[in-house]
Amino acid sequence: MFDGTALEGARVTGRLGGVIDTYGAKVLAAYRTNQEFYERADASLAAAWDERAEIEALQARAQQARDDQLSPSSGGQDDETSGGQDDEQPDEQSGEQSGEQGDAQAGGGADADDDRSDGQQDQQQDQQQDVQPDGQQDDQQGDQQDDEAAGDPSGDPTGATSSPTAPTPSPTPTTPEEDLVVLVVVSDLHCNVGMAPLITTLAERSGASIVLDAGDTTMNGTAVEQYCTSTFASAVPDGVHLVVSPGNHDSASSAAAYADAGARVLSGKVVEVDGLRILGDSDPNETRAGAGTASLGESAVDAGARLGRTACDEGGVDLLLIHTPAVGEPALESGCVPAQVSGHLHRRTDPRQVGLGIRYLSSSTAGATLGEATVGPLNGTAEMTVLRWDPATRLMVDYQVVRITPDAKATVQARRPWPAIVLPDQSWAGPFGGTRPA
Repeated sequence: MFDGTALEGARVTGRLGGVIDTYGAKVLAAYRTNQEFYERADASLAAAWDERAEIEALQARAQQARDDQLSPSSGGQDDETSGGQDDEQPDEQSGEQSGEQGDAQAGGGADADDDRSDGQQDQQQDQQQDVQPDGQQDDQQGDQQDDEAAGDPSGDPTGATSSPTAPTPSPTPTTPEEDLVVLVVVSDLHCNVGMAPLITTLAERSGASIVLDAGDTTMNGTAVEQYCTSTFASAVPDGVHLVVSPGNHDSASSAAAYADAGARVLSGKVVEVDGLRILGDSDPNETRAGAGTASLGESAVDAGARLGRTACDEGGVDLLLIHTPAVGEPALESGCVPAQVSGHLHRRTDPRQVGLGIRYLSSSTAGATLGEATVGPLNGTAEMTVLRWDPATRLMVDYQVVRITPDAKATVQARRPWPAIVLPDQSWAGPFGGTRPA
């Protein structure tokens, strides 16, 4: 029974031996099933990322060919008039077909969701129930109370004002791609340490220099869950920064353990990481299994106002990382925060304008599903996101969603442009001193 474990060769006698005989085999089988599942998922993620990279390379070559033909120095305009455009068409179709084939392949590359509009995705996501990890069914009401306290009684991340029209993409960066800052977003891990190798793979494959953890890394913030925080911290490759905004299922002790393991835990002050100025703090509420949700001494509204004032200090902020979405609304309204990343609701909402900033909500990286365990093979779809930030414009460039389904298949969606902020027609002064020109 102990073969392949640290206790291989050990003998256990007496009543304990009987217990081990009865339950040990079941525990060992569950452990091995879990290991095998995440090994398959990790291999699928690596293959999916590589496939997506091949598709993007084909698209880039096709675009370069088009640009070369249209270049005045190449006489592309004459070629186009004389039928050069028709000559180019088969190559374009070939590149597009290659991309479509990559999208269709099981367990790899592009997600079939790429062909659906953001509006369709949001509609389907909003029809889904918010999900919570195992043993915390009564926490659903607590999390809803969090949203009510934060000024979002529906718990819907779209409750705040958003852009009424289709978003305009952020300006095309003039910064070379290799100089963009790459970030990996995880959220609501809830102690699913099986996802740790996949975090490593995505950080390495994407070339990330920062991993953002949007909170709820643990299930109950207990001391025994130090194993979870240390495992996730160890999953971040050497030289990559780990920045954390603790959630309502975390605690001061779990945050301290995370910091001891190497994470940079946000505490209400602006920190600069790889040139990116990040603001965040622990969630103002605390949710415990069987005890519901309680305030930690500062209301969500007051916490949001405090972060808004800090964001408008002289140094400026590039990103607000906060677990509960609605807590960030005062900062977004201030005009001093161009981007916010949050979690908490266990469903993704693609970037959209709230106030004078763009807010992105990450789904659960644990695949958290109502009434199901987050420890063990996935019961729901787990998601991570790759962001790219331009240090020249100090704005996000694009985002890329990575999904792992309960059949251990990974898909990597195409990069999508980060929306540009639509400013008011006239100069506007924010509540904390932030200003935006007309």
